[in-house]
Amino acid sequence: MREMDEISSANSEPQASEEPMRPTLPEVRRGIVERVIARLEARGASFERDPLFLVHVEAWVEGAIDMQELRARYLEFTRARWAHRPDQKPEQESSSP
Repeated sequence: MREMDEISSANSEPQASEEPMRPTLPEVRRGIVERVIARLEARGASFERDPLFLVHVEAWVEGAIDMQELRARYLEFTRARWAHRPDQKPEQESSSP
């Protein structure tokens, strides 16, 4: 009978005195990203979904980089995209003969 009580107590819900498990940093950060995306979409805006940028977002979620680094990488990403736009004329063509 005593063994049954021990098994029952081991399988029961945590007691009120036990603290619930806190979310991990990646769980918290992933929630932040999901909320940001939802807010942007609710306002008719979009979130950058290019896989080359999402790699950096995932690095932030995992804690490998901080927000300042994520911002710097996003700015570099957008600069590189702007520099390689097909409607940009090469420097040589824009100079006069």
